[in-house]
Amino acid sequence: MTIEEIFTNLTSHMREGVNFHKELSEYYLFLGLPGYGACHEYHCMEEMRTYYNLCKFYICHMNRLLPDKSTESNDVIPSNWYKYYRQDVDINTIRSSVRAGLEKWIEWETETKKLYE
Repeated sequence: MTIEEIFTNLTSHMREGVNFHKELSEYYLFLGLPGYGACHEYHCMEEMRTYYNLCKFYICHMNRLLPDKSTESNDVIPSNWYKYYRQDVDINTIRSSVRAGLEKWIEWETETKKLYE
């Protein structure tokens, strides 16, 4: 694997991480859980800062721009949620959605750990 491929894979994953945490932040805000939303907003901002610093490092040391590998949405928010208002969400949906969101987060971080190893 070339240095360019390594950096491209890392930055691509980081961009997906920015989108992932942005979506999870919106997910929890919609459920009326601003603390969880703020947690993922923080992770989104940290991921963006780290992404930018890695790109800057590559540009400054390799004297090239990194290829932009397009990323897709993580589909964290179920598509049927877009037709509801927050007031439509009942306590059972909140409970099951919190569990589902935490499971998605654990899966994401596990995949990230494997990538970095």
